[in-house]
Amino acid sequence: MQYSGTVTVLFKTFELIRTGSLRDNQSNTQSNNLFMSNDLITFEQLRLIAVKNNVPDNKTEIGIWAKNNGFYKMRKQKDRKVTTYYFKA
Repeated sequence: MQYSGTVTVLFKTFELIRTGSLRDNQSNTQSNNLFMSNDLITFEQLRLIAVKNNVPDNKTEIGIWAKNNGFYKMRKQKDRKVTTYYFKA
């Protein structure tokens, strides 16, 4: 089953959260490597990028800046510790 646009991004995000990895049955698509671990950045890394772009150093302003600049937010829990990751699609 093929999805397009935002539905594909959301589907792959939920699958990544659920399984910790992606399974993609399509062989020749650009979306195969959409969520590699190299693409995920933590809030601390995003904070450094935002501060370099003259964004005030608080989590609300950084979150608004990230959303306006095309970053998506996801949370992963491991050993009862939740870490927030950001990625650009």
